Amino acid sequence: MQNVKSNIKRTVSELSLESRILIITSLVGMVFSFTSAIGNYLLDAGIVPILATLLMGLLTLYFFYLAYFKKKYILPAYGALLLLTLIFILLLWIYNGGLSSSIPFFYLFIIGLSAILLNKLRYKLILVIQIVVLIALLSVEFYYPDLIIKYNSETAVFIDQAVALVVISFTMFIMIIKIMTEYHRTIDKLRFAQEKLKKSNDVLYQASITDDLTGLYNRRHIIELLSGLIESCSPQKRISIVMMDIDHFKKINDTYGHKVGDWVLAKISASIREHFRKTDFIGRIGGEEFLILMPDTELETAFNRAEDIRKYIEGLKWDYEQLHVTISGGIYDFSEYESCDTALNKADIALYQAKSSGRNLIKSYR
Repeated sequence: MQNVKSNIKRTVSELSLESRILIITSLVGMVFSFTSAIGNYLLDAGIVPILATLLMGLLTLYFFYLAYFKKKYILPAYGALLLLTLIFILLLWIYNGGLSSSIPFFYLFIIGLSAILLNKLRYKLILVIQIVVLIALLSVEFYYPDLIIKYNSETAVFIDQAVALVVISFTMFIMIIKIMTEYHRTIDKLRFAQEKLKKSNDVLYQASITDDLTGLYNRRHIIELLSGLIESCSPQKRISIVMMDIDHFKKINDTYGHKVGDWVLAKISASIREHFRKTDFIGRIGGEEFLILMPDTELETAFNRAEDIRKYIEGLKWDYEQLHVTISGGIYDFSEYESCDTALNKADIALYQAKSSGRNLIKSYR
């Protein structure tokens, strides 16, 4: 039994909002039609109202079957609205009291229902037909009042209108609940999709600015960051840049292979990241070359930090007994605007001085 309920719930949830509203109105219309047929029989309203409401109930039952079990939407929607407009409402208007009955209430409700059920279809033609039929019925009521068969008593009129208002109010309440539920569900889906898209964009952005092997910023992004720092520099704020290079890295690749070389690069990168501040920016700008940007940092502080990491890497133990890795570095600091190329060139000159002085050294630009 539980499986049957869950299957029904899942089947209904898979339907569009319009289909669910069509199913609800079909069920309500079916119950009301059969109830009206019984009421017309008890009130001795005549054969036409009885047959019209009975046939309307059978047709709404069929349309419910098509919408729910066959997952068809267009035929039930168009068929129900056209038959109601052109046959049933017309007959009931004439044989069930005209303007004094509940039929005008249902007719206005059906016109509104058309806009909801057919909002993805060509509903303008249906609305035009409904308005034309309504004008025709009002004209008949005004010019040929004798054609309208009135109720036998005021009590019958009251009961008819009261029941109609209750049914219409109940149906509209259910429709509004369904529409609001769908609205909130759609909002939740959109919010979830936006969050998922934001996460995907964040991942893509990080991938676009990050070096795959080391996890550091790639050359393009670290240069962009340097340009931004240069633009914002002032005499009160010094900026230090450190350019580092792994000594004899080609020899490591040639001796141990590129796989070991990549491992060395990744481990050196992690070591550099651990020894610098979170406010510093670290990037890989070449095969074995790194660039560190240190905002609001004096030359002496930058030199000491670079010297600490040089000593740390010099003391690292590796899985290969003969493998010994060292780094060299060049430092340049500035507080006034100069081009990005000029700043990099001066740091590179300092690095070259460290290399030419025997490597495993840190040099400042002079």
